[in-house]
Amino acid sequence: DAEGNYGEKIINLEVIAMPTSLTLTLNTANAAPTEIVTAAINLLDQAGDPIDTSVEVKVTDNKNKIINTQTIKAGTTYSYTIPEGTMPADWKIKTEAYGLTNEVLIRIKEQQKLNVELKGEKLFINNTGNVPYNSFFEVIGNNIKTGKQLKLKIGKTMELPLNSLFKDGGTYNLEIPIDGKKYENVKVSKAKGFFGTITGTVTAN
Repeated sequence: DAEGNYGEKIINLEVIAMPTSLTLTLNTANAAPTEIVTAAINLLDQAGDPIDTSVEVKVTDNKNKIINTQTIKAGTTYSYTIPEGTMPADWKIKTEAYGLTNEVLIRIKEQQKLNVELKGEKLFINNTGNVPYNSFFEVIGNNIKTGKQLKLKIGKTMELPLNSLFKDGGTYNLEIPIDGKKYENVKVSKAKGFFGTITGTVTAN
């Protein structure tokens, strides 16, 4: 002051963190049924520093119906498995916290998928994909490639006798390329001829 006196005082100011940014980053923009989608979610303050709090995450379908909802910690990763058989469509993942929102589109891809089981001398083929199967179904037996053109609706199952593919019969090591399954030493009966199928055994007079 005018008398030559002076003083010093330290004032500690606490800056309150104010949420200003809510980010949501997906591992992929396209996913097929049974695939896992992850979302990294961060809540930042005015200085760009992370805020340790909870955020809400929702998954909605193309009709805006809530499919899944969770509350997680900001700064962590949310994960969700697309259910088997989910139809191709555009879904959304949305997060909310402190009046902030963010949402990202995720596209459910077409999936052509078959589940194949061997029972006796028949293959039971089930369409577990999300689109009708209209393609060639390949079977490999003892390194011989064969198969059949199939038309199979979603969720439907059909039977395929092995002797319709391997008409001479015998013992086969089978491989189903579409699902990677292998079967060893499968016995296949010889296919019956036309007359044997309709009238039984044909004998001479």
